[in-house]
Amino acid sequence: MSTKAHHEQASLFSDDTSTRRHPRHVLSYGLGLDSTAVLLRWLTDPSSRDFDLSDLVVITAMTGDEFSATGADVERYVLPELRRHRVRFVQVGRHQLLTTAAGEGITTFSDTTEPDRLFVEGAYALSTEMLTAGTLPQRGGARKCSARAKGAVLDPVIARLTGGQPYQHYVGFEVDEMGRAERDAAYNTAARTGRYPLM
Repeated sequence: MSTKAHHEQASLFSDDTSTRRHPRHVLSYGLGLDSTAVLLRWLTDPSSRDFDLSDLVVITAMTGDEFSATGADVERYVLPELRRHRVRFVQVGRHQLLTTAAGEGITTFSDTTEPDRLFVEGAYALSTEMLTAGTLPQRGGARKCSARAKGAVLDPVIARLTGGQPYQHYVGFEVDEMGRAERDAAYNTAARTGRYPLM
Protein backbone atom coordinates (compact mmCIF):
# COMPACT_ATOMS: atom_id res chain seq x y z
CA MET A 1 0.00 0.00 0.00
CA SER A 2 1.41 3.38 -0.96
CA THR A 3 2.03 6.29 1.41
CA LYS A 4 -0.61 8.24 -0.50
CA ALA A 5 -3.15 5.49 0.09
CA HIS A 6 -2.30 5.46 3.81
CA HIS A 7 -2.69 9.24 3.98
CA GLU A 8 -6.04 9.27 2.20
CA GLN A 9 -7.39 6.39 4.29
CA ALA A 10 -6.48 8.28 7.45
CA SER A 11 -8.27 11.41 6.23
CA LEU A 12 -11.46 9.55 5.25
CA PHE A 13 -11.79 7.61 8.51
CA SER A 14 -10.58 10.29 10.90
CA ASP A 15 -12.47 12.95 12.85
CA ASP A 16 -11.13 15.52 10.36
CA THR A 17 -13.97 14.59 8.00
CA SER A 18 -16.68 15.60 10.48
CA THR A 19 -16.71 19.18 9.19
CA ARG A 20 -17.03 18.17 5.52
CA ARG A 21 -20.37 18.37 3.79
CA HIS A 22 -22.28 15.10 3.85
CA PRO A 23 -23.67 14.18 0.43
CA ARG A 24 -27.34 13.24 0.18
CA HIS A 25 -26.93 11.27 -3.06
CA VAL A 26 -24.51 8.34 -3.48
CA LEU A 27 -23.95 6.41 -6.71
CA SER A 28 -22.32 2.98 -6.46
CA TYR A 29 -20.25 3.02 -9.63
CA GLY A 30 -19.35 -0.54 -10.62
CA LEU A 31 -17.53 0.60 -13.81
CA GLY A 32 -19.89 -1.42 -16.00
CA LEU A 33 -22.25 -0.38 -18.78
CA ASP A 34 -25.31 0.21 -16.60
CA SER A 35 -23.80 2.41 -13.90
CA THR A 36 -21.75 4.27 -16.52
CA ALA A 37 -24.96 5.02 -18.43
CA VAL A 38 -26.59 6.43 -15.28
CA LEU A 39 -23.55 8.55 -14.41
CA LEU A 40 -22.96 10.01 -17.88
CA ARG A 41 -26.67 10.78 -18.26
CA TRP A 42 -26.65 12.68 -14.97
CA LEU A 43 -23.53 14.60 -15.98
CA THR A 44 -24.73 15.59 -19.44
CA ASP A 45 -28.48 15.99 -18.90
CA PRO A 46 -29.51 17.94 -15.76
CA SER A 47 -33.17 17.12 -16.43
CA SER A 48 -32.40 13.43 -15.73
CA ARG A 49 -31.83 14.08 -12.00
CA ASP A 50 -33.58 15.94 -9.21
CA PHE A 51 -30.47 17.03 -7.30
CA ASP A 52 -27.42 19.22 -7.76
CA LEU A 53 -24.12 17.51 -8.64
CA SER A 54 -22.49 19.21 -5.65
CA ASP A 55 -24.68 16.94 -3.49
CA LEU A 56 -23.50 13.73 -5.23
CA VAL A 57 -20.65 11.40 -4.39
CA VAL A 58 -19.66 8.61 -6.78
CA ILE A 59 -17.99 5.64 -5.13
CA THR A 60 -16.25 2.56 -6.54
CA ALA A 61 -15.05 -0.51 -4.65
CA MET A 62 -11.97 -1.77 -6.48
CA THR A 63 -11.84 -5.58 -6.56
CA GLY A 64 -8.42 -5.67 -8.23
CA ASP A 65 -9.68 -7.72 -11.15
CA GLU A 66 -11.19 -5.29 -13.66
CA PHE A 67 -10.26 -5.63 -17.32
CA SER A 68 -7.51 -3.22 -18.35
CA ALA A 69 -9.74 -2.02 -21.20
CA THR A 70 -12.40 -1.03 -18.65
CA GLY A 71 -9.88 1.05 -16.76
CA ALA A 72 -8.65 2.71 -19.94
CA ASP A 73 -12.17 3.54 -21.11
CA VAL A 74 -13.21 5.01 -17.76
CA GLU A 75 -10.04 7.10 -17.59
CA ARG A 76 -10.56 8.34 -21.14
CA TYR A 77 -14.30 9.03 -21.15
CA VAL A 78 -15.69 9.19 -17.61
CA LEU A 79 -13.01 10.78 -15.44
CA PRO A 80 -12.78 13.91 -17.63
CA GLU A 81 -16.53 14.42 -17.20
CA LEU A 82 -16.25 13.99 -13.42
CA ARG A 83 -13.45 16.58 -13.40
CA ARG A 84 -15.38 18.97 -15.63
CA HIS A 85 -18.40 18.88 -13.33
CA ARG A 86 -16.28 18.68 -10.15
CA VAL A 87 -18.11 15.60 -8.88
CA ARG A 88 -16.56 13.92 -5.86
CA PHE A 89 -15.25 10.46 -6.78
CA VAL A 90 -14.09 8.06 -4.07
CA GLN A 91 -12.14 4.87 -4.89
CA VAL A 92 -11.77 2.32 -2.11
CA GLY A 93 -10.92 -1.35 -1.71
CA ARG A 94 -9.78 -4.03 0.67
CA HIS A 95 -6.14 -4.41 1.65
CA GLN A 96 -6.88 -7.61 3.56
CA LEU A 97 -9.50 -10.35 3.55
CA LEU A 98 -11.88 -8.94 6.15
CA THR A 99 -13.07 -5.39 6.80
CA THR A 100 -14.92 -3.76 9.67
CA ALA A 101 -17.61 -1.12 10.07
CA ALA A 102 -14.91 1.17 11.51
CA GLY A 103 -13.01 1.04 8.22
CA GLU A 104 -10.29 -1.41 9.24
CA GLY A 105 -9.02 -3.35 6.24
CA ILE A 106 -10.14 -0.65 3.79
CA THR A 107 -7.81 1.50 1.69
CA THR A 108 -8.92 4.80 0.21
CA PHE A 109 -7.08 5.11 -3.09
CA SER A 110 -8.54 8.46 -4.05
CA ASP A 111 -11.11 10.96 -2.78
CA THR A 112 -11.23 13.94 -5.10
CA THR A 113 -13.27 16.12 -7.45
CA GLU A 114 -10.39 15.99 -9.94
CA PRO A 115 -9.83 12.27 -10.62
CA ASP A 116 -7.18 11.47 -13.20
CA ARG A 117 -6.46 7.81 -12.48
CA LEU A 118 -8.47 4.67 -11.88
CA PHE A 119 -6.93 2.33 -9.28
CA VAL A 120 -8.14 -0.86 -10.95
CA GLU A 121 -5.29 -2.92 -9.49
CA GLY A 122 -6.71 -2.50 -5.99
CA ALA A 123 -4.70 -3.61 -2.96
CA TYR A 124 -6.11 -7.08 -2.25
CA ALA A 125 -7.59 -8.66 -5.36
CA LEU A 126 -10.72 -10.79 -5.25
CA SER A 127 -8.83 -13.33 -7.38
CA THR A 128 -6.24 -13.63 -4.59
CA GLU A 129 -9.00 -14.54 -2.15
CA MET A 130 -10.49 -17.05 -4.60
CA LEU A 131 -7.16 -18.70 -5.41
CA THR A 132 -6.22 -18.91 -1.73
CA ALA A 133 -9.55 -20.56 -0.92
CA GLY A 134 -9.42 -22.80 -4.01
CA THR A 135 -12.80 -21.61 -5.31
CA LEU A 136 -14.39 -19.46 -8.01
CA PRO A 137 -16.57 -16.34 -7.87
CA GLN A 138 -20.32 -16.95 -7.95
CA ARG A 139 -22.26 -15.83 -11.01
CA GLY A 140 -25.63 -15.96 -9.28
CA GLY A 141 -27.31 -16.77 -6.01
CA ALA A 142 -26.06 -15.05 -2.87
CA ARG A 143 -23.06 -13.40 -4.58
CA LYS A 144 -20.96 -13.71 -1.42
CA CYS A 145 -17.84 -12.64 -3.29
CA SER A 146 -19.45 -9.33 -4.19
CA ALA A 147 -20.68 -8.91 -0.63
CA ARG A 148 -17.14 -9.14 0.77
CA ALA A 149 -15.24 -7.36 -2.00
CA LYS A 150 -17.79 -4.59 -2.60
CA GLY A 151 -20.59 -4.41 -0.05
CA ALA A 152 -18.43 -4.83 3.04
CA VAL A 153 -16.16 -2.08 1.73
CA LEU A 154 -18.84 0.33 0.52
CA ASP A 155 -21.08 0.17 3.59
CA PRO A 156 -18.65 1.66 6.15
CA VAL A 157 -17.31 4.18 3.64
CA ILE A 158 -20.79 5.39 2.69
CA ALA A 159 -21.74 5.58 6.38
CA ARG A 160 -18.68 7.75 6.98
CA LEU A 161 -19.31 9.96 3.96
CA THR A 162 -22.98 10.56 4.77
CA GLY A 163 -22.42 11.01 8.49
CA GLY A 164 -25.56 9.12 9.43
CA GLN A 165 -27.74 11.61 7.55
CA PRO A 166 -30.52 10.39 5.23
CA TYR A 167 -29.29 9.66 1.72
CA GLN A 168 -30.39 8.16 -1.59
CA HIS A 169 -28.22 5.22 -2.68
CA TYR A 170 -28.32 4.70 -6.45
CA VAL A 171 -27.42 1.32 -7.96
CA GLY A 172 -27.34 0.54 -11.68
CA PHE A 173 -29.55 -2.54 -11.71
CA GLU A 174 -31.35 -2.72 -15.04
CA VAL A 175 -34.88 -3.85 -15.71
CA ASP A 176 -34.01 -7.57 -15.91
CA GLU A 177 -32.44 -7.47 -12.44
CA MET A 178 -35.59 -6.89 -10.42
CA GLY A 179 -34.65 -9.66 -8.00
CA ARG A 180 -31.32 -8.00 -7.19
CA ALA A 181 -33.05 -4.65 -6.67
CA GLU A 182 -35.56 -6.24 -4.30
CA ARG A 183 -32.76 -7.85 -2.29
CA ASP A 184 -30.90 -4.56 -2.18
CA ALA A 185 -33.99 -2.68 -1.01
CA ALA A 186 -34.14 -5.03 1.98
CA TYR A 187 -31.02 -3.20 3.26
CA ASN A 188 -32.82 0.14 3.43
CA THR A 189 -32.70 1.88 6.81
CA ALA A 190 -33.99 5.10 8.31
CA ALA A 191 -30.98 6.77 6.64
CA ARG A 192 -30.55 4.78 3.42
CA THR A 193 -33.05 4.57 0.57
CA GLY A 194 -32.03 2.40 -2.39
CA ARG A 195 -32.91 3.79 -5.81
CA TYR A 196 -32.60 2.14 -9.21
CA PRO A 197 -32.70 4.70 -12.05
CA LEU A 198 -32.61 2.10 -14.84
CA MET A 199 -35.77 0.41 -13.60
